[in-house]
Amino acid sequence: MRTRRFIPVLNVVVWPLAILGIIFGAIGLSRAGEVRKGKGAGITGLVTSAVAIIMFFAMNALFFSAVDKASKELDKSYDSTTVGDGKSKTDGANKSEVMKDFKVTN
Repeated sequence: MRTRRFIPVLNVVVWPLAILGIIFGAIGLSRAGEVRKGKGAGITGLVTSAVAIIMFFAMNALFFSAVDKASKELDKSYDSTTVGDGKSKTDGANKSEVMKDFKVTN
């Protein structure tokens, strides 16, 4: 499990490197035309950097979608229960996925 801790950090670090990859890939592709060598490396740099940027935006979209869904579920659960005395206004705590196992004791 310890090996998976770097994945969120990797998503933050990848986009500046991908932008640098696009810049250097374009420079390499333009110089490959002059030297007649290394065109494949320039194309590879551009393509992999473009894929990295697309993956960055896709991962962020998935992350923020999950956070938004969890936030709405928590808001719905909180709005449908009374926290102070433990009594439910609309029996929302028993129906909610988030609050179904939550018990308030005095």
